[in-house]
Amino acid sequence: MFSGRIERLSYFIQTLVLFIISMFVMLLPLIGFVLLVLITVYTIALSAKRLRDLNYNAWISLIMLIPAINIVFWIYLCVAPGKDADGIDDTTQHITDNKG
Repeated sequence: MFSGRIERLSYFIQTLVLFIISMFVMLLPLIGFVLLVLITVYTIALSAKRLRDLNYNAWISLIMLIPAINIVFWIYLCVAPGKDADGIDDTTQHITDNKG
């Protein structure tokens, strides 16, 4: 669950859906709390994957547990371009040398 990478659009859509689901889950008394904990763990797992895509340490995803800071952190994870395994932005074009 905490391994792998995830691109920003997929991260944005999944976390947005989880946020909407959590709004409805909060209306449930006891089972709602259990489901919110599961949603929180899954959101942290998604953030860890996104951080790996940005070549950061996955432990930084625990910032999602800090109120107010987590909103700024979520926005950053949604807009920052991913990097490949070499640390090069996915948005940059690779120029190949074509020697005859």
